[in-house]
Amino acid sequence: DRLDERVQDLPSVDIFVTTADPVREPPILVVNSVLSLLALNYPANKVACYVSDDGCSTLTYLSLKEASKFANIWVPFCKKYNLKVRAPFRYFLEPLATLVNSEFAKDWEMMKREYEKLSQKVEDATEDSHWFDADDDFEAFSN
Repeated sequence: DRLDERVQDLPSVDIFVTTADPVREPPILVVNSVLSLLALNYPANKVACYVSDDGCSTLTYLSLKEASKFANIWVPFCKKYNLKVRAPFRYFLEPLATLVNSEFAKDWEMMKREYEKLSQKVEDATEDSHWFDADDDFEAFSN
């Protein structure tokens, strides 16, 4: 609580996630690392997350692009419910407690469905990368 009073005094933090090979470092793990960092309990304007993909993988690019969409709902969910575990793959390992009609239970179910969709997209891309159409900003990413 005292830290919240001194937000302006907190230092800015740059966090780097490095990857090079989508076979050795599955994109879903990179995605979960980035999502957990984006959801840190730290002022958003004081945190920057950078991904360095030395392999310039289209698969990693696609996975992170999809993850950025999911982050728009995941980060607010983490902050709203003050989650301690903020990597989705880890968070959803535990079944939901019996709070069937609560707002949290409804949000949890929706979030789990959305995470499963994200995971499936990444898995599908991993199995068949031919469907990937290098889009508008992939060229900038690869350079």
